[in-house]
Amino acid sequence: MNVLQGMREKRRWILELVLWGTVLAVLFILISLCFDHGIDLDEAYSYRTVHGNDLKGIMDNILEAHDTDIPLWYWGLRVWTWIFGESWFAYKLFSVAGSFATLLLGATAVKKAWGYRTALLFIVPAGLAPALLHIGVNVRMYSWTVFIVTACGITIYYLAKEPKRRLLWGILFLLTVSGLFCHYFTAFCFLFLYLYLFLALWNRDRRSVWKVFVCGIAAVAPFCWWLVVSDFFHLKEQGETQVDFGTIDFQELFSFIFKSNIEHSTLLGMGILAMAFAGLFLLWDRFEKADRSFALLCLSLLFVSYLIAAVLASVSSHFFISRHIMHGLALMWLGIAIVLSRINPPVYICALLFVGIMSMSSYRICYANEYTTTPYIEETKAFIEEQMEPGDIVIYNSEPAFDLLYGCYMPEQTFIYYPELTDIQVLAGKRVWFFLCKPDFFSEEVQEVYGITYENRGHYGFQIINDCTDFDLLRLNIKGAEEGHQAL
Repeated sequence: MNVLQGMREKRRWILELVLWGTVLAVLFILISLCFDHGIDLDEAYSYRTVHGNDLKGIMDNILEAHDTDIPLWYWGLRVWTWIFGESWFAYKLFSVAGSFATLLLGATAVKKAWGYRTALLFIVPAGLAPALLHIGVNVRMYSWTVFIVTACGITIYYLAKEPKRRLLWGILFLLTVSGLFCHYFTAFCFLFLYLYLFLALWNRDRRSVWKVFVCGIAAVAPFCWWLVVSDFFHLKEQGETQVDFGTIDFQELFSFIFKSNIEHSTLLGMGILAMAFAGLFLLWDRFEKADRSFALLCLSLLFVSYLIAAVLASVSSHFFISRHIMHGLALMWLGIAIVLSRINPPVYICALLFVGIMSMSSYRICYANEYTTTPYIEETKAFIEEQMEPGDIVIYNSEPAFDLLYGCYMPEQTFIYYPELTDIQVLAGKRVWFFLCKPDFFSEEVQEVYGITYENRGHYGFQIINDCTDFDLLRLNIKGAEEGHQAL
């Protein structure tokens, strides 16, 4: 008996080492992608909203923007940078922390509820699957909303079994409020998670059903107040363009979730998902009642959220893209892990191999995006520091929103979008530069009238986005139109 007990203890320690070793390996992989200084437009928005602002300033920026953002995540990022500094590495680590929190759920709560095999099959894609690896180092709120929705789902799973635990209700309330105040599309995930809890308690303990309504209403009330005072959500006026439902399809969503460098990766990912659905329904009686209903919820949540969000986007003024509803993505992988870890060992091994290969391919893509799309950035930063002065004017002809990105590296300069430049005369005698991303420059006639000469200082750029953030950097000398000449 002691021998058997010793063997079980040894096996348990081996499994713990494998599990926590996987968590640390995924964490180090995420951190390895944080050393580059390139940023995309969304990250630039995060930086400009937070940098140099206190908590009230962040709130004011968000209210002025009327964007799809709510202040809680930005406040968290600001507090993080107060503690760890303003480097880009510190900014990216805040997103890594959100993914790490999800990994910890896998190594603790998932392991406790469904065992080591399920936890391992969950942890790898939760950190390294294509979309989830990207958000793990992208300076946006999604790694944290994924953690919050995943934690909420697991909390609801336990509440459905133990509805009298007050601590769990408190955790559910806090997670719901936190999620709603990080990104408002989390509401669609919470809607179906609460519906699941209501149905589970209706069948198990009807005297506790009222707690679902109290918790939900208490969490939603401050969120509704925010929507009203911020004018955050408003319907489209008559005549505004509606969402084209022909362009909102599940193929695009599946590509977002599964696409990697592997040939037919999207189809393979869809196959794994279909296998999980098929395994769940074909072996329905093999699963415990609570597990099979929760697995079905996890597998379906992302897709029903997608449909509801698409409907809402068709009548609201906010645009809609796949990442806005990715908050339930880790729960989808949890559903896959719950089912495929219980069919038979060969299926489990094949699933583990698939997520491992998919994760390696995902890392190669993310590594390339982080480290091969910034070939000019160090020289550009050095040039800015050595050659440019506060108050310099920069004309650019890339995309109109790119001043948001440029301003992260050049906060003391003023940017003018070239097609919107209406008065060249006011630039006479000033220090002016031109980011020439496209062959769209002052005509010879304009150059002659305003006395424009220029010197090409070389080719520079920040992170390459859509092939239009690198540029020839021109130093302009604008004398201005002479008196008596007709300004153009």
